[in-house]
Amino acid sequence: MEEIIEIKYNDIKKMFDPIVDRIIRLIHIQLLNNKENCSTIFLTGDFCVRKYLQNRIKEEFSHQVNNISVPALPEVAVVRGAVIYGLSTILYGTEFDGLKLVISSRLLKFTYEIQYNWKSSDDFTHDGKNCKFKTLVKRDTEITPDQTFSFNFKPGSKQISESFAIYYTQKYNIGYCDEPGVKRLGILNIDLSDVRTT
Repeated sequence: MEEIIEIKYNDIKKMFDPIVDRIIRLIHIQLLNNKENCSTIFLTGDFCVRKYLQNRIKEEFSHQVNNISVPALPEVAVVRGAVIYGLSTILYGTEFDGLKLVISSRLLKFTYEIQYNWKSSDDFTHDGKNCKFKTLVKRDTEITPDQTFSFNFKPGSKQISESFAIYYTQKYNIGYCDEPGVKRLGILNIDLSDVRTT
């Protein structure tokens, strides 16, 4: 005796709806966080091959996004893009699969600043803590892949080491290291034992 399990459309739909709903919520969040209007949404990955997901996204966002597209072979689009991006950092200006690998510049997401210690009559303390900053580079600065940033520092005559705390924030300027939204990236330790000062 053969047994048949009948699975109806609504049963399958109930399995996928929580995932689809979550994807739609995430897209809403991305659109809300975007400073400018979004003109195009590309659907990539294995799941976006499914017409149900495509239709749900188009129903939800077609009124605010003009172009909602599914590229050819969407299931490999993310991996292919990662490979192209990785190659572009080491094979600048060459071609891969008909595409020229050129990432000439990018915009920084964060402002990076270095905490320094001034030995002067000026009071650069905040609540008893020395946490003044020197800006290394500001967010939204356009930089090239090989660009570097530096700062000048003059050690004391008998100084054998120095440490700098590096902080980052989405703000354009940092006043003090304990401000909200300011995070420490790390500590830069410099050995000055071989430095000869005059």
